[in-house]
Amino acid sequence: MRMSVGMAGAAIVAATVSSGATWAFATRKPEQPASEVVGTNGPPLTMTVAGLHAICEANGADPRSWCAAYLMAAADTLQAFGAGGHKAGTCAVSYRVEQLAPIYTGWASRTPEAADFPMLAGVSLAFREAWPCP
Repeated sequence: MRMSVGMAGAAIVAATVSSGATWAFATRKPEQPASEVVGTNGPPLTMTVAGLHAICEANGADPRSWCAAYLMAAADTLQAFGAGGHKAGTCAVSYRVEQLAPIYTGWASRTPEAADFPMLAGVSLAFREAWPCP
């Protein structure tokens, strides 16, 4: 009798696992086409001022873009440094995400000699120009 109860239990477990696997496979989403994959929403990224400039130009001031996310993270970090008294920080009273791409792209357009700098260096220089600390 024990042997049949053990076998029945194993059969129930196997059926449950099997139906769960079938359900998971049947309800999975199909692969996203390449055009819908989340990314930089622009040309391929090069890790330079010029590369970020091209992506931010393509994204515009869209607050949901990759450019906006990168710039907001950098702005928040630079603001924290400035608030802590570090000379590499910025001292903005406040800013909105929609303001960041135009500030960066304007600076990058006016500063072509910085095109090959690392992109974070360019963002730091652009935002420090916009919101210098006293």
